[in-house]
Amino acid sequence: MKYGFHSLTADKDEYLISCGKQGPRRDLILLYIEYQLLIMYPIIPHFCEITYRNYLLPNVDRSKYPEFLWQAKFPTIDSTKIDHVAVRSHRCIKRFLHKTRQSYMRLKTNKKNLELSKLVIIFAPKFLDWQIRVL
Repeated sequence: MKYGFHSLTADKDEYLISCGKQGPRRDLILLYIEYQLLIMYPIIPHFCEITYRNYLLPNVDRSKYPEFLWQAKFPTIDSTKIDHVAVRSHRCIKRFLHKTRQSYMRLKTNKKNLELSKLVIIFAPKFLDWQIRVL
């Protein structure tokens, strides 16, 4: 439960950062709130029930939600709808950006007045034939 709560919160934070100026989708934020309430319900049921009834239900189509949170079920995931290539690509980009930030911080500590104004990333949409053979 602890892992699910923190993992979901980290994903939400990353999503909010990636939304930029256009802002997050309302339906995804409401879905996040619903899932967090379901995760926290066994620990703090009264808080979750009040939040569900006073804040979530007024903002959604009530016909699709039970009257009380205790009647709700955990969502089921259709694993066939998961785009595994997109998930791996996203992880790869996150790892690349993390390593880039680490390298920049290392450079910056060695050279106190180092300021980068731009970073250019060049990528190829697919591997060349010789690269495919090597990989």
